[in-house]
Amino acid sequence: MALLKADDEQLWPALDRTLTDGRMGINGSGVRCATRLTRTGRSYRQTFAMLREFGGLAAAGGNGTDLRISALEELDQLIRPERGCAARETRAWRQARTGLGDHLFADLLRAGTPFWEWTMVCLRAPNNAPDFSAYTDHDRNGGRVYRADYVVGDQLIAEGVLIPESHGGTIVEWDETLRLPRVVSQELHVQHTAHFYFDPGTSEVALLLSGRRYADEPTPCLDIIAQYRRSMAASYCACRLVMGALPMGVPSPGGPAIAAC
Repeated sequence: MALLKADDEQLWPALDRTLTDGRMGINGSGVRCATRLTRTGRSYRQTFAMLREFGGLAAAGGNGTDLRISALEELDQLIRPERGCAARETRAWRQARTGLGDHLFADLLRAGTPFWEWTMVCLRAPNNAPDFSAYTDHDRNGGRVYRADYVVGDQLIAEGVLIPESHGGTIVEWDETLRLPRVVSQELHVQHTAHFYFDPGTSEVALLLSGRRYADEPTPCLDIIAQYRRSMAASYCACRLVMGALPMGVPSPGGPAIAAC
């Protein structure tokens, strides 16, 4: 775990990993990222301010426009192996769960201290609504879903994306394009690699990554947390440094100031 300290002393993790775009139908170029997280203890916007203030762009070899934080790229390490896994295919799911052993997830799952990783993704209630309650629907299995606008940085990417109602449910199907959960389950012992938490009671929720070991599960799982605004700050907030183009042609935040949310 790399640390950003208030006394201007910093340790910057190496951009030691290349991730290629693993989504179906998309042939994107790879990006460089840090295997280790950088703990900031700051809000989303403050995290970007720290990167600029402490000279992280130069320290990490960036040019001021291409260094950013994750836009959920690391989730491909879980989503790709899960593709086509049926609930009863134990061997296939065992292989999918090996993705959790990737060093990318070591700080989230095996550091011994809880960390919440900021990403550039957030969900906003449509039409500037105060919450998501007026935008409900049902999926093909009858489960409640909410409609949300999908934002990367400050760029609106998709409107009316279906988000399943979930308070820790296991993710059994993914939207591979947006790297979001499509179907969750409340059943015990269903095969999975991640849990999803979503709070529809506010106008905006950031997408954070975390992890924990659940009482009825033998190994830790990843948590996809969509419960807090980007203005939230806590000592365990962290980020993953990434160098490379954003997915779907989203402008880099290295130039214009990031709007407060």
